[in-house]
Amino acid sequence: MPVLNQPLNDGYYVAKASVLKASEVIPYGNVAMIVGGKIRAALTAVANSALLGMSAQNLAETTGADVTLPQPAIFIRGQVLYLNGKAGDLPTAALLGSPVALDTSSQVKATIAANDLTLILVDVRADGMFGVRIP
Repeated sequence: MPVLNQPLNDGYYVAKASVLKASEVIPYGNVAMIVGGKIRAALTAVANSALLGMSAQNLAETTGADVTLPQPAIFIRGQVLYLNGKAGDLPTAALLGSPVALDTSSQVKATIAANDLTLILVDVRADGMFGVRIP
């Protein structure tokens, strides 16, 4: 599970979005993107996607249809978040200060492919977690 660098610093800001994609589940702390105006969990190589940020709440759509949320969902940006690394494509300390790609909403990878969303690597921990700044 992603870990937020607590507490939120005063440099963070939020993005908001209102339409959750059908059958989408985004736990608090995971990274989300928007595609075609719909919120979904971040994945690798999705064309026409944009980074929303770290979800500030649990989001779950259970009816099988896109849903407009009663209040916009909030996504935190400008903050450091600790994510897991993709086995076989782990970021290294040589990439500190450079972009790394989101592989899933809770995992990063070193290799950036076409249409990948990127975060800035700021920490490589011995426990296998990677500190990334959400721009």
